[in-house]
Amino acid sequence: MNFNFSTSFLTLTLLTGCASASPEREACLKAYENFPLKQQAHEPSLSSIIGKQASQITNIADYEIIRILGPISMMTMDYRLERVNLYTNCDGIIIATTNG
Repeated sequence: MNFNFSTSFLTLTLLTGCASASPEREACLKAYENFPLKQQAHEPSLSSIIGKQASQITNIADYEIIRILGPISMMTMDYRLERVNLYTNCDGIIIATTNG
């Protein structure tokens, strides 16, 4: 097997790119370290969605509005009984829920 400089350089470049995270990802990971909600559902009926991809949740019984919030998401502080909040980690996996 014969490797030349350009092949080695390309491989090194690809590996370096995989190791570094975007500024947005780094900010998300830093915020997630201080995230107060970890692995909890506000009601037992929603415990089955903990650990699932939030983007795949399209309907939750008894709630008209589904709000997905990551560690760096901004949100309003109004309380709405018909809304469920799905808190996710940086990969979009649901880690906690609240209503309102």
